Amino acid sequence: MSGTDYDPDENDTFRINESVIEPKLFGPAIQGITDCTLAAIEKIDNCPNTFYLVGAFGGCKYVHEKVSAAIESHYQSKGHKDTCSVLIPPTPHLAVATGAAMWRKNPEKFKARRVDATYGIGVTITFDPEKHNEVYKYYNEDRKEDRCDYVFKVFLEKGELAKANEVITTTLAPNYKADTTVSISIYSTPDLGIQYYANEKKKVILPVIGKLVIDIPNPDNLPISKRIVDVTLDFSGTEIHAKAYYQVTRKEVNTVCDFLST
Repeated sequence: MSGTDYDPDENDTFRINESVIEPKLFGPAIQGITDCTLAAIEKIDNCPNTFYLVGAFGGCKYVHEKVSAAIESHYQSKGHKDTCSVLIPPTPHLAVATGAAMWRKNPEKFKARRVDATYGIGVTITFDPEKHNEVYKYYNEDRKEDRCDYVFKVFLEKGELAKANEVITTTLAPNYKADTTVSISIYSTPDLGIQYYANEKKKVILPVIGKLVIDIPNPDNLPISKRIVDVTLDFSGTEIHAKAYYQVTRKEVNTVCDFLST
């Protein structure tokens, strides 16, 4: 490589010219950091003027210099006139762990956070010819209607703010009269606009991060519409707590999903 020199006779010395270090070694990493930083800023509704560099590279003066310049340039291009400060905490490498510990000790310190993936469940719903793909349509004799299978029911979409007390509930009912259990798969994806959790060949394409299986007995021979299952995803903690509750028997099942399972 031009700009480098290896001398085996001088204690195996390998020299790298200063002109090579930035574009070849540090340049790609710095570009990735600044690109991610500016992409995150674009998703924020307001214009924060204080930023903290945390993590393994947080204390690097070179990173601080480049990121500060990138943020300032970005804000100027948007007509933002206020001064921006990029700060380095005393122990940047411990800041992430410290924040996690603070959250665990007192979740109320954090009012909201922006999710970095889309979370939802798989459902079957009434087929709508204006919204749904014919590939997923089938006729349900028990319900006397066309149904759409493999639908991805979104609870929170990537980029949305999850409040500190964010709990979302939806309701389901069994597909058929004879059903005695309901199995609910919980999916996540880094992509936006996903409508189905399987492709047109009916192969599941989204990662499963959790599953709820609940018994739904029907000793009183209730109609399908009365056999309601409430499905709740609780995003208020450091993990996603999922619950299925059968209104008929008042029984529930629970599971826990990792935000980072995507």
